[in-house]
Amino acid sequence: MSSVEIVQSTGYPELDKSSIAAFSKWRFLPPGRPTKLKMPITFTMKRPPALPAGSPLSGAYRAIPE
Repeated sequence: MSSVEIVQSTGYPELDKSSIAAFSKWRFLPPGRPTKLKMPITFTMKRPPALPAGSPLSGAYRAIPE
């Protein structure tokens, strides 16, 4: 693979940057001569469950432990 390009940003610069780094490691060797390929990659990000009303972080996203 000679280059990776983001056609539509995720809206999260760090995710875009990490995606480019990961996809740059992919290897595709088509038979014959080199060719351009567009491959849509879909990310689905799930929100954490809502906190009970009245909890200190209700209405805000909480950190997800690693």
